[in-house]
Formats: sequence, structure tokens, C-alpha cells
Amino acid sequence: MTYQNFSIDDKEQQIKKYHGILSFKNGNPIKDVRILHDSKKGIISKNELSYEYDSKTNPYHSILGINKLLNQYEFVSINNSLISVVENSITNTTDDQIISSAKFYKSAFQYNDSSYPTEQITENASGNLGYLKSEYFYE
Repeated sequence: MTYQNFSIDDKEQQIKKYHGILSFKNGNPIKDVRILHDSKKGIISKNELSYEYDSKTNPYHSILGINKLLNQYEFVSINNSLISVVENSITNTTDDQIISSAKFYKSAFQYNDSSYPTEQITENASGNLGYLKSEYFYE
């Protein structure tokens, strides 16, 4: 699926912020390639996000309408994200220089008898070194 994002300036003119391609597999977003439009001439800024999933049920997926929030990958996926990678690159087309970075995020889950997660441990959560523990409760 292709998409575009716009903002409106003070003169009510549309300004294109970025465009991209969002790819799905088995109901899960697996890749998002985004080109930013606020760069100077001769500069190409690109963000690429990729995801790998388990085969268990994402507890957020059963919330009515959550699958419409396409920029909330952890919520719209059918399964739970085990690995996510964020790659950023800036290419200077004038002198063929590329500056890039990558961040790797890994999660581990424990599940109940119905295949729903009861606990999630995420490494490097929110860009911090360390771990984030989330617990899920069901009635």
C-alpha cells in the first residue's frame, strides 16, 4: 500500500511531509519504506522499518477499528512483534555520500493457554539501553 502525509501551512496550502510504501504479510505490517520531503535539494532522507512476528494472538488486534491506525504497527498487527529494525539514511546525491544508522529492538513473550501474551520483555525500549517489562491481564 502506498501513502502520503501532508500538513497545512498558515496560508492553508498543503505541504507534503513524506510518502512511503507499507507492505503486509499474513495481516501483519512487515516493512515501511518512507521518503521524507523536508530535505534540502540534493539530499534524500529515507526511513525503513521492518518487523518479524510470532504466530500468537496480538491482544490489541481484537479492539474494534484498531486496524485502521496504520501508523501504530504494534497495535494493527495480527501477531506480536518479536523483532523490529529501524534504519535511517541520508544520501547526498551531489557527492554520493550516505550517512546511515540502524536500531534493533527485540521482544520476548510468555503466553497463556489461549495463545495471548501475559508478559512481554522488550530490549532497548524507547531508545534506552535496558529492558521494559509489560504485563497483560484478561478477564
